[in-house]
Amino acid sequence: MDDDSNRISRMKKNTILTPLLIITILAPLFAYYQYSLQQIPEKVVQSQKNIINVDTLDLNFKMSLLAQKSLTTYIAALKNQQEDQLNSAIDYLDNALAFTEIDYLKNTQFSVQAKQQLLQASTIIRTQKLTPTEEDIIKFTDLINQTSDLAKKFEHETSKDIQQNYIELKTNGYKEIKLYQILTLSFIGLLFISLWFSFKQRQLINLKDSNLNKLQRLAYIDPLTKIANRKNIENAIENKIKLCRRTKDSFYIALIDLDNFKNVNDLLGHSAGDELLKKCVNDFKRIIRQEDLIGRLGGDEFLILFNEHTDEHALIAVMSRIHACFAQPTQINDTMFNVTTSIGIANYPKDIGLAHDKDNKDNKDNKDDNDIMQNLIKSADIAMYQAKNLGKNQFAFFDEELESQIKLEHTMDKEIQTAIENDEFELYYQPQIDSISRRIIGAEALVRWNHPEKGLVMPVDFIGFIEKGYHTVEFGEWVVKTAAMQQKEWEKLDIPITISANLSVKHILSANFYLRMTHIIEELNIDLNGFIFEITEYELIKSKTVAIKDLNKLQEAGFRFYLDDFGTGYSSISYLSQLPIEGIKIDKSFIDYVQPNQEKKKLVDSIIQLGTTLNKKVIAEGVENKYQAYFLNESGCQAFQGYLFSESLPATEFEKFYAIHQRENTLL
Repeated sequence: MDDDSNRISRMKKNTILTPLLIITILAPLFAYYQYSLQQIPEKVVQSQKNIINVDTLDLNFKMSLLAQKSLTTYIAALKNQQEDQLNSAIDYLDNALAFTEIDYLKNTQFSVQAKQQLLQASTIIRTQKLTPTEEDIIKFTDLINQTSDLAKKFEHETSKDIQQNYIELKTNGYKEIKLYQILTLSFIGLLFISLWFSFKQRQLINLKDSNLNKLQRLAYIDPLTKIANRKNIENAIENKIKLCRRTKDSFYIALIDLDNFKNVNDLLGHSAGDELLKKCVNDFKRIIRQEDLIGRLGGDEFLILFNEHTDEHALIAVMSRIHACFAQPTQINDTMFNVTTSIGIANYPKDIGLAHDKDNKDNKDNKDDNDIMQNLIKSADIAMYQAKNLGKNQFAFFDEELESQIKLEHTMDKEIQTAIENDEFELYYQPQIDSISRRIIGAEALVRWNHPEKGLVMPVDFIGFIEKGYHTVEFGEWVVKTAAMQQKEWEKLDIPITISANLSVKHILSANFYLRMTHIIEELNIDLNGFIFEITEYELIKSKTVAIKDLNKLQEAGFRFYLDDFGTGYSSISYLSQLPIEGIKIDKSFIDYVQPNQEKKKLVDSIIQLGTTLNKKVIAEGVENKYQAYFLNESGCQAFQGYLFSESLPATEFEKFYAIHQRENTLL
């Protein structure tokens, strides 16, 4: 090359240009020019391939996210027995399947395997709906998790391909630049050609820079809201964990979920939902500090990383500003929506879920940062669901008791489902005594749990979970069916008594309750004149905005209702008079006041008089001594039940008890 340069220099000095020298000078330039023209299409193809790979990653991520969303929504649907949530889970799964038909993914090995797994999962959810077996749930969960694992593997392979293409582009670019420099030094005389080639080279570099910028945006920025995506915010939390481990500092994260966001999508479509998400992001960015980072985890979930030191008081102030911002209805496409926020807050290192072992100070250091980050987000997620359980539009801090409660509820959820399937529940019956004739006129059906490990479990240890919504419908229907069949059996044995069964208001207000219950009544040919549903006063008051309408409809169909635990819910007289109930049952806590020289017993007398005035039958629960029975009788109470007469008994024991005391009338 140096000889060529010297020759060119001598030629310029001597101003002698022979055809041979011209060919010698121009031939390499022409060859290089042809080489560059041939390379440009190939590089463009490589760049386009990278773009396709990135788009493929994005589609793969969305498909995996939809599949996981289907799983969580389906589990929630099973928990709450909600058809709407079931339909949402099916929609998410259908959308995930749709991604496997996109050109970028359609013919890949990943798409074929993922499609098979999603189709199997779709078959399970569509056939089993809200009544899957435990094996179906496990298989469904495994299929979704296998799809996610397959997606991660595909993402890893595609990322390697992108990196390889990028390395090849950079390597080729480096070689071309070096060749360009050598030729420029060798053939300085051909300045015009060199400038032209430099221009073409700059175009190629700009194309590569543009592609790299696009890759960067797709990899770390949420395309809708233009804020950090899940990968970006998770990386930021990991880096913050590394920093705080060195500095012994702490920080908070807040996981935000939009309440009632699904209503916007359902009523106005996903485009309106997208506009709402962008508006919410603008509101969040206006409230938090500039040094804090907000990212979108997916759907309507956001996560804020408070980078600078923040104490609980300052954090509460930020949460209050967020709730105040969302206090007013939001207008979307000329429609007003009440979209509030439920927020869960977790602290590093307090809430990372690691044991504090004083003998192993490196315990946290040895824990993988990614695991710590995931545990921290999980803690915030648990706190967020606690905020939703508190009534939404709330924020909650994570604590270990909350985590223990969540684990307990999860365990009880599975055990109650197993108990229903294995017929572990049993109805006991407590006699109800007429205050005048002293004869048995009815019985309240009370549930006992014959637990295979714990033995006989009393209602106080599990009814609370059922009333929260854990298999409320299945359990309630089991109680009604079992009590109804017992009633028919006793009719055959000439035991003409009324059976009352407790029914959760949440069950009454569940979807299709009226149709399902009337179907049970027709199927078993239940005589509603001998069957009473007891509803807890406190539950009824919480749901009074919709309860009266539903209860009236049921009463018209022949259902009979008593108000249980009366006096504990603080219902007004006007509200009580509107309820379609035939009777009230005075709670045991009031009957305990009925003692000699006890002034509060007048309160019980007032309740009885109130029931009489409203033309309601009054039954006293928890009667334990003769003084209480005589006082209640004198006050006008029509019936009693309690240990003075009998504890709750299995059906066969109840039959013996009835036979003895109806024949001899020895009660009281």
